[in-house]
Amino acid sequence: HLANKSLPTGTKYELIDESVDLLLSEFERLKKSNKKFLIFYSPGKNKSELDTYIYNNFFNKSSFEIIDLSDSLDESMYIDSVHYNKIGHQKISEEITNRILKMN
Repeated sequence: HLANKSLPTGTKYELIDESVDLLLSEFERLKKSNKKFLIFYSPGKNKSELDTYIYNNFFNKSSFEIIDLSDSLDESMYIDSVHYNKIGHQKISEEITNRILKMN
């Protein structure tokens, strides 16, 4: 598992770790300010070793609810490995809209 490997200083993994920590600190700031927000996870079409590292790092450190959109997507909804086509955008916008409406 990548998170347990000893990595040289300045690696992309350290940058990912720092970025995840910064993002989570922003979520904490929003929570302390009593702001409402939603966190969505939208996977790419193909998962690389780096994608898995980012996913695990974020999910393992977060105490917030993360709405995983994986079950809402299939391979036909992508233009390439990360960008949605019209059908993909429609499906994801419906999912996000439903979650927003449930917040109020």
